[in-house]
Amino acid sequence: MTKLTLCLIARDEAHFLPGCLASVADVVDEMIVVDTGSTDDTVQIAERAGARVIRHTWNDDFSAARNAAIAEVREGFVLILDASERLVPGAGAALRTAIERDDFDIGRLPLHDATALDASPEDVLSGVASAGPAVLLERVLRRTPDLAWEGVVHEHVTSWASKGRRAMALDAPIIHFGAVPELRTRLGKSERNLRLLERAVQREPQNAAYRTYFAQDLLRAGELERAWRELSTAWDRIAACCAAGEPAANGTTTATLRAFLQLRNDDYDGAAQTIRQAREWNGDHPNLCLLTAVLHERRWFASGESAKGSAELSAAATACEACFGFADRALDVPALPGSTSWAAATRLGTIRLLQGDPASALQSFEDALATDENHLEARLGRAEALIFGGHGADALPELMTMLESGVPDAWILAARAGFEFGGREQVAPMLEQARRSLQTTELLAGHRRWLLEELEALHTQGGVA
Repeated sequence: MTKLTLCLIARDEAHFLPGCLASVADVVDEMIVVDTGSTDDTVQIAERAGARVIRHTWNDDFSAARNAAIAEVREGFVLILDASERLVPGAGAALRTAIERDDFDIGRLPLHDATALDASPEDVLSGVASAGPAVLLERVLRRTPDLAWEGVVHEHVTSWASKGRRAMALDAPIIHFGAVPELRTRLGKSERNLRLLERAVQREPQNAAYRTYFAQDLLRAGELERAWRELSTAWDRIAACCAAGEPAANGTTTATLRAFLQLRNDDYDGAAQTIRQAREWNGDHPNLCLLTAVLHERRWFASGESAKGSAELSAAATACEACFGFADRALDVPALPGSTSWAAATRLGTIRLLQGDPASALQSFEDALATDENHLEARLGRAEALIFGGHGADALPELMTMLESGVPDAWILAARAGFEFGGREQVAPMLEQARRSLQTTELLAGHRRWLLEELEALHTQGGVA
């Protein structure tokens, strides 16, 4: 029987480690845990679970720690997990079957990011508690003499894999709890990665993947100009490799960040070119579809044309609908949060409102809220769809609960509902509050500025909306 060994690196993972090791206990033949300096019970937990613990001095290099683990393995395959990950129940059987078949060198496993630390496997796999579609990652590797990890952070086995290794997708899902936002913030992962990635870029200036990761963390830190410079360099490098027929980093994430910044700067032609080029390089992706929807919606706003029969709005709606086709597909690179569910449905709902179809808009917002019931933009959209569908009285109670959010949209919609369905004595104060909010907070939906101006005119005239 072919040997399968778990290789895991850990530091102060007493909370997550028991669940991780339990998920593979009946699957692997051996468990190796490389401890990089824990001060909690990580080592004791690993040893009690039957793992062999290797002490490794941390030197700000994830690949060095990974390589310390695989150095302890002589044959078979290695399964790579982090302490905050788990194999889902039943995945072990698929792994063992594939390994005994012995017709691959790289097993690509679907990884699902959980949105809550207490999410059940069923909820994550069904999408109820998942951040988006699964991403296929190289997590089962044949132990050859030259197997080695590279990179101080976002470590990879690219050089090893490029030597004719056979890759295969395996139906053995992993659930990842380490991307839950509050956990990342508490552990300072973004700050750590920013420091390590800056060093990685200095070491390998031609590495487009590192520059893209670096730009992503710079964006999170609010350093937009630096992020753009890194993305520009990464983009040029990918383009040069593709033009020369050389292996290139996947350009989808680079394009996602690049187009986001271009849209932020109202560079619609630039964003369109970025999205088009990314599709030529790597095919379609929900990120590109969602950005395409935003692009067409923004172009319509800028054009000043009527919403009725607008080709831009029709194209935006089509792009949103394309997002949903990726919902059950594992992807090569991560999708933007909600790009196949609530975010795309919210955009589609807003577009249907602009097209004058409140009934369809309401359904889209309900779809978004079925995935994320607290999504403020979708809640506001649902209220607007109710108002323009003739059910504003039903929207008022929820709008009242959203006034404390501080967004001007809530005040504008509450004033609109009050105008049509009673409570007109409160309209003037609501409009004043909307104007005050606009001094510090942007609208979540730009068309509501028109609603505000219309309401102010009607109120001045004493008319009825």
